[in-house]
Amino acid sequence: MRPRSFLPLLLTAAVLTPAPAHAAPDPDDGRYVGPGEGGGVRIVCVVGWSKEYTWTEKAWMRNDCTRTKKARVRWAWGLDGACHTLKPGRTASSTVPSWPREYDGIIAC
Repeated sequence: MRPRSFLPLLLTAAVLTPAPAHAAPDPDDGRYVGPGEGGGVRIVCVVGWSKEYTWTEKAWMRNDCTRTKKARVRWAWGLDGACHTLKPGRTASSTVPSWPREYDGIIAC
């Protein structure tokens, strides 16, 4: 009598075994923003706006998410703002010289 091979049984078990459950994605998180839009991960529920003054430009960001988020102001033509940990409903700001910098949105950090 020929010995039985367990290979077909192992292959069948591997195919039928469900994939491990991963944590569900956070619905508050955004998606990758392509290179033409500055790059980085945009957080959909963190709102940003800016105002240009005579010598400076100031940008604010407010967390409208249900969870605490880490975000920073993205500035064109230079370094981005500092990373801020924002609890829901909280606001933070970043100020830079107005030329040549321009407000370019809010990204995760």
